[in-house]
Amino acid sequence: EAFFRQGRGGPADAEAKVKRAFQRCAENGVLNLSEQNLSGDLPASVCGFQEDSWAENWWEQCPVQKLDISHNSLQRIPQEIGRLSECASFVGVANALAKVPEELFTELPLKQLNLRQNVLEALPSGCAVARAEALVELVLSDNQLVELPVEVLQLPRLEVLEVASNRLACLPGSGEGGRRPAEWRCTRLRRLDVSANCIAPSLPSDLRRCCPTLRELNASGNALRELGDLFVVEPGHGWQASLLALDLSQNELGPVLRLAGLEALDTLSVASNRLSTLTIEGVLPRISTMLASSNQLSDFPRALLPECAPVLCTLDLSNNSLTSIPPELGLGTALKRLTLIGNSLRSIRPELLRGSVEALKKFLRSRMEGLEREEASAVAQDDLAVELRSATATHELSLEGRGLKQLPCLPEGLQTLRLSTNDLTADSMLMGLGLAHGQGPSAVSADLCKLSAAQNRLGEGLNDLLPRLLDGLPELREIDLANNRITCIGASAAWDWFMGRRSAPSHLGYADLSGNALVELPVAFIVASPRLHELRLRSNQITALDSFVFAAGTELSTLDLEGNRISAVPAWLPSAAPCLRTLLLANNDIGMLPPELGFWGSLQAVTLVGNPWRGLRQNVVAKGWPAVAACLRDRLPEDAPQIAPLPSQQRQLQQHQHQHRQLPPEQQRQQPHGQQQQLRQQPCCLQQQHEEEEQQQQRRRPAGRHQTTTAKDPRVPSDKLS
Repeated sequence: EAFFRQGRGGPADAEAKVKRAFQRCAENGVLNLSEQNLSGDLPASVCGFQEDSWAENWWEQCPVQKLDISHNSLQRIPQEIGRLSECASFVGVANALAKVPEELFTELPLKQLNLRQNVLEALPSGCAVARAEALVELVLSDNQLVELPVEVLQLPRLEVLEVASNRLACLPGSGEGGRRPAEWRCTRLRRLDVSANCIAPSLPSDLRRCCPTLRELNASGNALRELGDLFVVEPGHGWQASLLALDLSQNELGPVLRLAGLEALDTLSVASNRLSTLTIEGVLPRISTMLASSNQLSDFPRALLPECAPVLCTLDLSNNSLTSIPPELGLGTALKRLTLIGNSLRSIRPELLRGSVEALKKFLRSRMEGLEREEASAVAQDDLAVELRSATATHELSLEGRGLKQLPCLPEGLQTLRLSTNDLTADSMLMGLGLAHGQGPSAVSADLCKLSAAQNRLGEGLNDLLPRLLDGLPELREIDLANNRITCIGASAAWDWFMGRRSAPSHLGYADLSGNALVELPVAFIVASPRLHELRLRSNQITALDSFVFAAGTELSTLDLEGNRISAVPAWLPSAAPCLRTLLLANNDIGMLPPELGFWGSLQAVTLVGNPWRGLRQNVVAKGWPAVAACLRDRLPEDAPQIAPLPSQQRQLQQHQHQHRQLPPEQQRQQPHGQQQQLRQQPCCLQQQHEEEEQQQQRRRPAGRHQTTTAKDPRVPSDKLS
């Protein structure tokens, strides 16, 4: 066992280690000696494992079925390895083996042999290799092989052959050097990797005839110059349905490459060659990735257009000699990645080539010639019909970016509906969802959980859109109505109607109303959605947060108010939103923050940049909310309460009415009165609870100090002083 004494624990530890490995092998048949810092020869004790007893009962001992000696520094495998007569898998990755014994092929019933990352210069004789008839997987990549015995390609059960990153100048069967071409017989071969060698000038002609079930072929990084008709597949050939991946990149192919009949192809790479013409005959109904960059292509392959390659997702034709792109390429709905830079495309602006794929496809569609409007409309209708049928099974439907003014007849059972970037109004969307006035219960909206309708014209038409959506979509969890020019969330009568109709609380948890024209917080919407935890209101025209008192006790955890016109944050806001964890206030008109906010226990993240601070230094703001909160806590007087109570609702109502009268008449008409109505509808016990909290705060202070403090503290309202 001196072989195992390389470890840190010395001879005793090495002996215990090998004993444990042998005992585990006796139980499961797997002898794992990988990553053991081993070097030199494989010892006789490993080869003679089956002759010793390592189990408690010798008749229960499993023979070695798999031997793994990977990631060591072994230099030689002895001939005695043949004594492991039942070993079907041998893994010797990342060692220093310069050769392997013939017994590895002749005596062992191997199905898997992996000798990747060694220094092999040659395999045993062809006669020895030919006896490994049970071999299914042979991996010899990252070695120094200069020749591959022809017997390897005559193994009847071989399915995987990887000889990448060697020094092979040719493959058996190519007839190089005046030799008679050898015949391939590995008819079950599914994967062949000969990349990163020196193979030239072509691949063997037997490849297509003798390997009809080939699924993956990687011949990249060689010196191939001509392939002839190797990949011109006649109807009925196995490759027509089996070949999925073909990589011929980084060779010297050119000037013409011809492909035909490869209908099952999913990935094709011919990048970094010398091709000026790429001829693809037939259709490619399953291809999703096509890489042909860094060639000399002057014509766009027509087989890559949507009519021949409908599911093409990635197309890279960069650094070629293309002068034009067929406008029909813009019809590819599956195309998500398109790279055309480095060509002479004078008709397409450079910023379009560097921009988004959707913008480039839209530009191509605008330049379509020979396709009449009626035909284009028919194509769009056909695509829409297919998507509607698919939505019946998937329960998801995306109609984004179609310029729709009316919704089509939607299938029942939809759970996700995406309508962004269209031309829908509130009336047309409610009509399509079956929620318009006069329509009965709709099965279309019964199961809808997610609705995205950003970038439409929902601000035009009805002013009770939100109440009707909450009422008609009982399972709604997420809604996105951003960038719709919405100025009003609904009149008080609409919210009264909704609150009177609902039989169960709304399930809505996420709402995005960003990029609209709201001038007040949508308090009635918050109150009507008791499970709302995230509300996005950025880029509106909200000026104050005083009305938030009407939504006191909300479960909101995230409130986004960035890019509004808010000038002050109420000191009682922590009492109104006790669960809030994220508050985004960047880019407003806030000058000061009340010290009570520093004691907001639930708050974890706040954005404050872009405000005209007068009471906070910019370097403190830049450090984040923990530093700002500490600064605010230091400013609160010792005898002042850390939590400001909610103000009296009657006084809040008066302030709200006064602010409403100060607004221009047109904004007064836009503002809903749901907040006032909501205040009137709140039970008297809530107001009584607020007053009791104020009285408790007063009783906690000493009488003399309270009078002195309140007389000087500007935060205490005048009615409290009286």
